[in-house]
Amino acid sequence: MSNSFGFLEHMIEDCEDILFIKKQFASYEEFEKNRPLHKSIVYSMLDLGELMKSFDKDERLKYPQIPWKHIIGFRDRAAHGYKLLNLKIVWDLVELYIEVLLQELRQLQQIKINKANVEEDNPSQDTQLTPSTSFTTKPEK
Repeated sequence: MSNSFGFLEHMIEDCEDILFIKKQFASYEEFEKNRPLHKSIVYSMLDLGELMKSFDKDERLKYPQIPWKHIIGFRDRAAHGYKLLNLKIVWDLVELYIEVLLQELRQLQQIKINKANVEEDNPSQDTQLTPSTSFTTKPEK
């Protein structure tokens, strides 16, 4: 499988880690007071953004329902210190978007697994036309 599959697995792990840590808190106020755990969430979000940045750009374009640019943008701002990190924004992002993102990433992972299985079962058949496919090219036997 492609390198993007490995990135995808790690993105899913980061989302799962974020949600696991978030369950430790009943409120934003509790989250704000626990510096080691909110740092863990921020680190996982930074990692998630870095993985998304490294994910193949053409692949990202195929799945516009995933907010690639927004998460990469968050990562860039947080990592480079353009502003002080606002923990309320981090909390809101986790609260509103990470679970949905996790579902989207799992669906994408399943699509990639299914595609890889089809290609493995039928190595001489294309599962999808790509820009490099030409009608003048003879299929391999």
